[in-house]
Amino acid sequence: MNESTADLARSITWEGSKQTYFTGRLMIDRDLVDDFYRAYAYFRWADDVIDSSSHSDEERIAFIKRQRVLIDGLYNNEQPDDLTAEEEILVDLISHDRGENSGLQSFIRNMFAIIEFGMLMRDNLTLANGTRDGARTATTMGDDIGADYAILNTIENSTRAMPVDQIDRWTRQVCLACHSDMVDHNAPDECADCHQMPPMQ
Repeated sequence: MNESTADLARSITWEGSKQTYFTGRLMIDRDLVDDFYRAYAYFRWADDVIDSSSHSDEERIAFIKRQRVLIDGLYNNEQPDDLTAEEEILVDLISHDRGENSGLQSFIRNMFAIIEFGMLMRDNLTLANGTRDGARTATTMGDDIGADYAILNTIENSTRAMPVDQIDRWTRQVCLACHSDMVDHNAPDECADCHQMPPMQ
C-alpha cells in the first residue's frame, strides 16, 4: 500500500473535516481506513479545485475532462503519468478495488457526477436567485422613484458568487434594460453604473 498517498489523504481529511477523520478512524474496518481517507481526500480536493475563484470556466471544464479520462483509464488498467499528488490518491484507491462493477466504482463515478452537476448548475442557480430577489424588490417598491436603482443593487448583491467574467456580461444586459427604463421614468442619477455600461457585443 502506498504510504505517501495514505499520509496525504489523512492530512487532507484532517484539515477538511475532523468529524470525517474520526469517523474513519473509529468506525471503519482497519484494512479499509486508508482507502476511506483516500476517497474523502480526492473528492474534497476535486470539489475545492472546481469551487476555486482563481479558475476560469475553461479551466474547470478541462479539469473535469481530465479526471473523467483518468477514472476511465484506471478502470481499463491504463497507467497514466504526469499526475498530481492528489490524482495519485485516486490511482491507489482504484488499484484496491475488489471487483468488477463494484460498489467503489459506482461511488467514484456517482460522486464525480454530483460534483460536475454542481459546477454546471451553480451559476444558473445564482442567476435565478438574483432574478428572484430583484423581482421581490420590484414588488416591494412599485413605482417609487428609486425602484430601478434598488432592484439593480439587490441583483448585484445576490450574484456576488458568480465569476466576474460571467457577471459582467449579464449585468450589462440588465443595466442596459434598466437604463432605457430610467430615461423614460426620470429615475435618479445616482445609478451611475447604468450610464457607464458599454453597448452589448
